[in-house]
Amino acid sequence: ELANAKFEGKLLEMIQSHARACGSSCRPNVGREAYALGGRDPLDRIPDLVGIETEICGEEEWRVQLAMTRVPGISLDRFLGTRCHRLGGSYCGGSSILGSSTWVRQSGRQCFTEACGLARDLILQLSPALEHISKLSYHRDVNSHNILIDGDASSPVFGLVDFGLAVDLTKWQGPMGPL
Repeated sequence: ELANAKFEGKLLEMIQSHARACGSSCRPNVGREAYALGGRDPLDRIPDLVGIETEICGEEEWRVQLAMTRVPGISLDRFLGTRCHRLGGSYCGGSSILGSSTWVRQSGRQCFTEACGLARDLILQLSPALEHISKLSYHRDVNSHNILIDGDASSPVFGLVDFGLAVDLTKWQGPMGPL
């Protein structure tokens, strides 16, 4: 829908404007104050809007093109799938490769510890970004496809993309009416 596509661009512009008003740069990794884990600004992990163009294709048809900066990384679901494959083909399993119950217990503990560390880092890094965004809108599509991870399990850097389902906080009505 045209309104949703235009709002996605408007939202990215609002995030940039709000970041500048808070003393942050609108360009990734340049002059922003460090808010998140490891001295990273959470807004560095959200794409910046570079440009927007709307083209009328017909009476009721439009094409909206958004140009955004690239947030590095791969989707979280792809990352987890790769990790599972390396650990033996089943999530936190691996008995199919070695068949040893000792290895399975060790692998399970290691996998659980790694999963807890990833969850902690994800929350520490994305909570400030979501808090910042929630002053303007609701993302409404935070899932493993829209969370990017760069780096490895020992030092992950998370990002958030795809604001196409985001809604304007001032106009959105939930199932219980206006907020």
